[in-house]
Formats: sequence, structure tokens, C-alpha cells
Amino acid sequence: MQVPFSRDNYDEDGNHKDSRFHVRIFDPCSHWRWHITDWDGDDICFGWVKGFSNEWGFFSLEALSMFDGVYGIGLEVDVVFSPVPYSAFIDKEEAK
Repeated sequence: MQVPFSRDNYDEDGNHKDSRFHVRIFDPCSHWRWHITDWDGDDICFGWVKGFSNEWGFFSLEALSMFDGVYGIGLEVDVVFSPVPYSAFIDKEEAK
């Protein structure tokens, strides 16, 4: 997985701005989704997490890889997901 860390995703105050999601990881047995904007090249990612609530945050790929899920099949990387800006993604999600 190649996800760049981009300072272009942040304004001069360090606030996240309209970022591009590069990768989506999902639980095929639930509504949980992890949309990755940045990756440190090792373990830690930053992005938009859709779960019980929707929020920006940091998460560990190692921790996600240990999740077995309800039926023991774990999480999956969405191989048909194309990079999309946050603003376009939110418009698309709200249309559902």
C-alpha cells in the first residue's frame, strides 16, 4: 500500500483541509470504513473513520489487521476504490 503523507492536506494552522482519500479499508460484515489520507510508511494512518460516529483520526494498520470480525474473515482493502477528494466523497455518501 502506498499512501503519501502530504502537508498539502493541512492548512497553516495544522487543520485538516479537503484531503484526498487514497485507500478504503472496510469490514464486510458491518458498516465500519477507514478512509486513508496519510500513512507514515510503517503502521500509523490518518483518515476518516465511519463507524458508530464519523470522525477524523489516527489508526494502526497492525491493530486493524488483528480484527477478526463477526465471522472471522477480518477487514478488506477495497481494490476498486479510486482516490477521491473528501468533499466529493461526502457529497456521494450523503446521497445514499
